[in-house]
Amino acid sequence: MYRSLLVVELLVVAGCNAPAGAPADGPAATTVTPAPVPPPEAIDREGGVDGPGIDDGVVDGPALGAIHADSLVGNRTRVATLRVEAGNETLLVYRESRAVTAEATLRRRTYEGPTTARFVPGDRTATTARTARYEDADGTRRRTVVDGERRPEARLVAPVRVDDRETVAAFLDGAVVVSRTPSLGYQLSARSVPEAAVPGFLTAPRDGNARAVLREDGRVVRLAVRYDARSDDRQVSVTWEVTWIPGADPSPPG
Repeated sequence: MYRSLLVVELLVVAGCNAPAGAPADGPAATTVTPAPVPPPEAIDREGGVDGPGIDDGVVDGPALGAIHADSLVGNRTRVATLRVEAGNETLLVYRESRAVTAEATLRRRTYEGPTTARFVPGDRTATTARTARYEDADGTRRRTVVDGERRPEARLVAPVRVDDRETVAAFLDGAVVVSRTPSLGYQLSARSVPEAAVPGFLTAPRDGNARAVLREDGRVVRLAVRYDARSDDRQVSVTWEVTWIPGADPSPPG
């Protein structure tokens, strides 16, 4: 009898001295499984997706080009880069930027590589060149430098024509939407490059593809193109990238 009471008292004391937060006897605690985080908005592979210039997940190039061009309002900058390589040799790196405000437009072009001479009329040995063209209410000013020498009379030729509407229409016509998220917008992919969009000094384009990022308002943020081609008698690889950036700060060339 006394032994039984003693055991009960010891159990009571032990319970009172248990560490704070120690689990009490009883049913096991219920494990709560966190609710799954919904993934970014995905593409319905069967039904496709609609969007600016997009019908059932496929891009209408002319429609998207027009919407994209209309979205470019206010101060803005467009940067385009063309790189042509033959094996480990870089034949040409061409970069063009165009900054636009309500007051002025500044276009800069730079060339680097042995193919530069092709775009400098009257010069067969040029390997570097740069030119700037500034327009405002007072007129147009130019500054051109070839191989480090001022050439006021030189009019450099652009190796590729960049146009907000036509560039988007040509490379993205028939592209498909591969993903869509609230933060990144539409991710577009095209598995071919139209020959008509390839610069005239390149021929026989093949193994081409294009990728682009499209915002909900129809503005293409970035267009990246890659393909193989021939330049004269050489096999080359070509990368072509255009980005459209809000904001601009053009200043007259020195």
